Amino acid sequence: HFVEHMVFDGTDNFPNGIIEELTPYGMTVGTHLNAWTSCDLTTYTFSSKSEESLEVALEALDDIATSAFLSQERVPIERDIIIEELGYSETLEGMQSELFRDMYLDDTSYEECNVIGTIDGLNDVTSQDLKDFYKKWYRPDLMAVVLVGDLPSSQLEEKIIEHFEDNPAVSGPEPVMGNTLEQSTGTKVRTFSHPDAMNYVSVDFELPIVSSTGSIGQDYEVFLQWLIYYLIDSHLSSRVADEDAGFSEPWQDFWFETPNLSFFGWGFLSENPVDELKAFLKEFRYLEENGFSENDLSQALASLSSLTEVNLIQKQTYQDREYADDLVFSFASGVPVENEEEIAERRNTWINEVSLEDANAYFEWLMSEIAPQVIVSTSDPENTPEISSLETAISDVEKESLEGMGRPTAYVVPERLMEPPLQASRVVNSTSHGPLAF
Repeated sequence: HFVEHMVFDGTDNFPNGIIEELTPYGMTVGTHLNAWTSCDLTTYTFSSKSEESLEVALEALDDIATSAFLSQERVPIERDIIIEELGYSETLEGMQSELFRDMYLDDTSYEECNVIGTIDGLNDVTSQDLKDFYKKWYRPDLMAVVLVGDLPSSQLEEKIIEHFEDNPAVSGPEPVMGNTLEQSTGTKVRTFSHPDAMNYVSVDFELPIVSSTGSIGQDYEVFLQWLIYYLIDSHLSSRVADEDAGFSEPWQDFWFETPNLSFFGWGFLSENPVDELKAFLKEFRYLEENGFSENDLSQALASLSSLTEVNLIQKQTYQDREYADDLVFSFASGVPVENEEEIAERRNTWINEVSLEDANAYFEWLMSEIAPQVIVSTSDPENTPEISSLETAISDVEKESLEGMGRPTAYVVPERLMEPPLQASRVVNSTSHGPLAF
């Protein structure tokens, strides 16, 4: 992350700094120039509106890859900027984000990752430290150049070769990408209290790492994970709508925390977290023992069908930056970028063919592989339950009676998404660009 800041301050062909020297070409920070660092990689992004500025952008990228100065006089300046970024961790949102991330990455190869660093570490960094890191890791064999635009692909390829083929090969260690993670096991429980925090319970599950990266088999397993996610969500939402659940209406998400570490989970507002967490998890036990119903399956398949349709519609309005992001994620995860129409055709086939028996069998196996990761947030420390109380509530779920629990009497059916708007009369260029999910 420190190197990411420093490379913009001076290179062989941009001695006064890349940002300053690209400004005359109409390229500004945030809109046309950006960069971000995760636990796995650093990505530099440039956007140009002409072939002239494209040439300059590629020259700048080539310099970033090979000839950054990383001068000692710039170290204190960038250090102060990075230390300012540390201030985010002291905000409510920053503290909560760090709490969730620490829980998700505990017992994984990412648990020691700290992208920004510590005050002591930042204060100790020297120019030589940065140069040693740069020499070790900024190597052609660890890099990918992604170029997306309206020129012919053969012409774009020629431009990449022209700018980067003369970069000398450099030996060094293998990349430290997190692609060989073992799934963390066991229940995790955390609590958080802050006067401005909402009172809520979050229950997330780390999904098994799918083998055969980029294969049809992997895609089918991801399809089954989405199916289970929608099956559970339909059941939970409908139970709340029936006013039979002992918790409030949950919100939900399915996401990648790292390129190959995915989760799904739910959260709900709570004034009695111990009892409401127990009631929430008992719904999962009920489903394990009784399985899903045909109604559950029809609702979940309808949601999957809508998701597939939405993905197709979104592709019709994709911007160049979004295509580039897909390719960056492909480089980071090893999963190839596929044609969305082919994906939709394949998944629609599975939607039509998957049976209730398939869904219940996969759910039974999945629940044997995953465990809840729980965070309870309150606005009052005195009303924050002890972690031991929450752990006892979780263990009691397996012992207590399920009497009175049952299937929903009515299912919550989301309204159909709005129809896509007509084609705009002019091109709209997106300017926002941030890190990927991880």
